[in-house]
Amino acid sequence: LLSRSFAVADLAAPGYSTVQMRIALNRHIKTRAAAGEKVDAVVFSLFHNDSASWARAGSGVRRGCLRFRVPLPGIGGASIDAGLAWRLYRASAAFRATCRPFVFRDRQCREDAEVRMLAETRAIHTATQAAGARLIVLLLGDTDINWHRAKRKRALLHMYNVIAKDMRSRGAIVVDTLPLISALPHADAALDTTGHLKARAHKVLADIISQALATPQ
Repeated sequence: LLSRSFAVADLAAPGYSTVQMRIALNRHIKTRAAAGEKVDAVVFSLFHNDSASWARAGSGVRRGCLRFRVPLPGIGGASIDAGLAWRLYRASAAFRATCRPFVFRDRQCREDAEVRMLAETRAIHTATQAAGARLIVLLLGDTDINWHRAKRKRALLHMYNVIAKDMRSRGAIVVDTLPLISALPHADAALDTTGHLKARAHKVLADIISQALATPQ
């Protein structure tokens, strides 16, 4: 949608956190500079779970801040995918009840990840400024399965507020997209069954970005 009006380089990749985003941005800026080209703007889409600590475990991905006290066959062991173990823990009350004595949430791990998330976002802003470009930050709300639940959970996403305040103080354009998309007629039709955005919501985001790019600095 954006490439109809702008020259767009899409650096996104599923599963990227702020760390990988910053690395990808720096590489792209250097590549463009070597070719004598300039980056005019960077659009940074931020999702709340970028503050989570993720760790590779075989072919799956598990939440680093959820730890098993002891290796349990079929749960923390190699007999099932570790990512599946995390999804079972999230989705099944029976699974949580069974595993509760063996599982704990590492609060310090979570806090460390949030500090890292803010630091990486600042590094992205610094890289953008050094390239002579401007930064547009889109806060993508936790969509859940419908917008009613998403708006209720928005108040719990305190890192959004921290990052929004910090980025605005540095001159970045920050847009909280959740209230804009949730105001769509039949807004839930903009979500797929996993809570990800569909074409209707993508159109809204494209319009938001286009308006931000058209705003004089």
